[in-house]
Formats: sequence, C-alpha cells, structure tokens
Amino acid sequence: MGRGFVVMNTAKCVDNLALPNLEDPNMPLTPEQLCLGDYNRWQQQPFPAGLGWFPKTWLPRAQLAGILPADRATEQELRQAYAQVIPADQREAYVNNGLPDMDFRFFNGASPGLVFPYLTGGEQVVAENLSPEGNISFRLPEDTPQLGLDIGSGVQDPQVVMHTVMIRMEDRQVDLVWRGAVPYPGLDWLPQMRKMEVLVA
Repeated sequence: MGRGFVVMNTAKCVDNLALPNLEDPNMPLTPEQLCLGDYNRWQQQPFPAGLGWFPKTWLPRAQLAGILPADRATEQELRQAYAQVIPADQREAYVNNGLPDMDFRFFNGASPGLVFPYLTGGEQVVAENLSPEGNISFRLPEDTPQLGLDIGSGVQDPQVVMHTVMIRMEDRQVDLVWRGAVPYPGLDWLPQMRKMEVLVA
C-alpha cells in the first residue's frame, strides 16, 4: 500500500515522516515532490514499489479493466435500461460514455516492473540481493503441460502459455501457473453449456 502521501508542507506532516523502504529507480521520491500542495495531484506521486502481488483494485492495474468482447452486447442492453432511471440532464453522458473494452493486461497481477511478455520455459532467473546466501540463479523448466478443454462440443486443444511465475525465496520454491483459453459465444450461451472438463497431460 506504500507510505501514503503528504499534502501540506508543515512541520506536523514532515517531521519524522516514514519514507519508502523500496523505490522504483525510474520514479524515486524527491524532496521537490515530497509535498503535493493539492490533494488532487496524488496520482503524480511515485506509485508504491515492491515485489509482491498487485491487486486488481490498485492503480495503474485497475485502469485496464473493462468489458469482455463477448459481453459487450449485454452491457449495451443494460446501459440502455439503466439510462431510464438516470436524471434527464445526465442521461446522454451516461449512454455515450460506456465502459472501455477489457485490456487483457488487467489479468496480470505482477508488480509493475516484473511484468514480462509470455515466458516459454528455460529462461535464466537471477535473484540478486534477495537472500543472505548471496545471488541465487536457476532456469525455469522447459516442459509445457498439454491441456484439453471440453465445454460440450468436444475436446479442444488451446495454446498453453506460462501465465505466472511465483518465486518464494523463503521456501526456495518456484510455483508456475500455465494457462489455456478457448472462445465461447457469450453470456446468453452459458445456460446451454453441458459440461466443463479439463484434461491435463
């Protein structure tokens, strides 16, 4: 969550102020920007830096959320229905300013700076200054699992990608999450889905 931010440059606010333990080297906190002066400028401050999971509700990740393509028609239908209860002087703005399309980077929970294009396995990982024993290095496994997904129309073989690499330094363990996806017709089709079977090899 970071250390928060200071609005006014007063002794009460600044004296003994706790500063960040970690900073993004590309966006450090400087004396010139320590105090905002105006609460509305909070987004101009450096974002909290860290190595852990980045929740969906935090900026800048939250700004990537939107409507999935298959759900756009439903969203438009609901927006038209809800518009009837919006005050008349605000109705046009409500109808014309719908939710954006989903940016699929939203589903990546790695801290900014630890987000990479898809890894394929075999990459060299080096953890520097994160262990009392010194630097630790290893290679990601090269074996890719095979997935089959049957949603009622036969088994489909989606492309499998490495989605998440979680390095647990305290346990000297690496957890890998692989992902595969197949398209579906949309929300109206879901009641017709006869099965959900996942095969892993």
